[in-house]
Amino acid sequence: MKKVLILVPHQDDDMILCGSFLKGLVEREYQVFVVYMTNGDYDDQIGVIRLQEALDVMNLYGIPESQVIFMGYANQYTPGTPHIYNAKPHEILESRFGNRQTYGLPNHPEYCYLKSGVHHLYRRENLLNDLKEIVLEILPDIIMATDVEMHVDHIANSLFLDEVIGVLLKEIPDFRPIIYKKQGYNTDWYAAADYSPINNVAAKQSTRYSYVNHQVTDFLNPYIRWQDRIRIPIDESARITEKKDNIVYKALELYSSQNAVEYFDSLVNSDSVFWRRRTDGVTYRSRVSATSGQASYLNDFKIIDCENIMHANGWCVNASVWHPALGDEKPVITFELEKETIISEIIIYQEFCPKSEILRSVLLFDGRERLEIERLEKRKPTVVRVAPRPVQKVEYRIERCSGNMVDIGISEIEIYEEHFPMPVQAKIMIDDNLVYDYFVNGRLKGKIGVYQFFQDGSARTAPDLADYEIVLLDEQGNRKAEYLRGDRLYGEMPEQKLILQIFDKKNKEISDTVTIHKTEKELPVDILVPNKEKRLLLKWITLKQDHINLGRYFEMHSLYTIAVYGLGERGIRFLDELRDSNVKIQYVVDKNAKQFAVSFPLYTPNEELEEVDAMVVTVLNGFRDIEERMAYKLQCPIISIEDVIESLA
Repeated sequence: MKKVLILVPHQDDDMILCGSFLKGLVEREYQVFVVYMTNGDYDDQIGVIRLQEALDVMNLYGIPESQVIFMGYANQYTPGTPHIYNAKPHEILESRFGNRQTYGLPNHPEYCYLKSGVHHLYRRENLLNDLKEIVLEILPDIIMATDVEMHVDHIANSLFLDEVIGVLLKEIPDFRPIIYKKQGYNTDWYAAADYSPINNVAAKQSTRYSYVNHQVTDFLNPYIRWQDRIRIPIDESARITEKKDNIVYKALELYSSQNAVEYFDSLVNSDSVFWRRRTDGVTYRSRVSATSGQASYLNDFKIIDCENIMHANGWCVNASVWHPALGDEKPVITFELEKETIISEIIIYQEFCPKSEILRSVLLFDGRERLEIERLEKRKPTVVRVAPRPVQKVEYRIERCSGNMVDIGISEIEIYEEHFPMPVQAKIMIDDNLVYDYFVNGRLKGKIGVYQFFQDGSARTAPDLADYEIVLLDEQGNRKAEYLRGDRLYGEMPEQKLILQIFDKKNKEISDTVTIHKTEKELPVDILVPNKEKRLLLKWITLKQDHINLGRYFEMHSLYTIAVYGLGERGIRFLDELRDSNVKIQYVVDKNAKQFAVSFPLYTPNEELEEVDAMVVTVLNGFRDIEERMAYKLQCPIISIEDVIESLA
């Protein structure tokens, strides 16, 4: 039986984190442990109320009380003192109402009291040791936790976990849990209230901005990107049409002290979004050294840290970063692996937006093979993939930077063995939304996709459907191939129900089934997210500041002749940018074609169009409908300009 540890700072964060699929974990016989780091006690009465609410919620989900763990630490500390995460060794803190030690409920004490019969003082090492003991006691296969985000306790929850995991990865050779972290405020709590009981849409990227080291970022963890998210399907119990019968709604009602039910429409989408943090690197049990500086920062599992997490709205990634010493003009970092290992990937986390960028560096394998690396990424990790090779010593030499060598910084270097994760599950998507029961008003339309899950905890949208068989059946089991055009649903549907199935051609046990229902109900419209245009423009400007031309996307994908759909402001800006690339614009499509005078051939959407390598749609609202119409005219990929910018950003 696999064990899952859910680590959250407050009572109700469990619903943000996994409320929509927690019941499914229990039903699939995972042993689920839910750990609350604080008592949520922002006043002297609310703590015990919130603890009891949490027990009631976990009972609703079928999780035994013995698997609900209260760590018992404070929600807020005395103003003017540091957060417990940044407290000095042996410093004893007080909560804002004068409490100095952990507590739980009379019938359900906190972890340390259950273990040793004593309450722990609010000291950093006590919390850290308690969390380490909990993880050691459970030894979970999967850990789910809040990531660094706007609430200071959420930041501490994430960083304390990283600190514990960094120690345990070195102490226990075979402890390699799958770790998922969530940007809960961005993707759920403060997300769009877009829940629909039919054809519920996927979680969308938030329109909120963060600021890290005075730079605008999507998230307070600046190294994660929206396109790298893991999308977990939700349970049937979270898809019930009547809200009052939906398990998430019931649970939020039980968290009545927080008025949590008001957030239901924001919390439940067709997927639940996480980011995976790998633990299978070989650096954690390697001997790391450097010509100068604190080399232990390079394999401590912390890719971000902060000297004062209380400044969450303008916080800095400024701790646990390796810097060379003054005078070290040719710094070298060396990893001596436990044994000769076949490696295929190195990931370098340059300090986020450093004062001095690393412009040229070299990887040296066992003192022989040399691999030169150009400018490191400064806003995301640099991924170096190499032909698999047996190695025992890896050296990283820094040769040139943009300024003073002492101002360069690296927060982590990860080295990975060659591995081939096996697919274990597949989920049907229509128009990029994970679907379960799917409703149409009689006309079939939409692009079919497959979301793949692998045994190492990774997941992705399948790049194409070549590995899958798509079958469409009526209720009698007759094939209805006339409604399929490649990977698209098409045509009028006289039947009341159709069955859509996909099968992995190599492993028929990996499959998924969706029932398509004909309905007269009004279906939800996937509307443009407010501020989406502003966010996209900001990312585009950032790319230009980093001297990244959008033409790079097409060159990377070997798409050299393209058509452009839409001649609005974005379209004109896009055409102008591609003049400085190797990409050729064959023609432009716009419904108002006759009103424009441009140097490219110009057509309306109804005219015959010649084949190109790709068509780029610069219109944001209504992309799916445009994609569907153009797919019947062209055999090439139909790409949104949003995907181009997001991919490069």
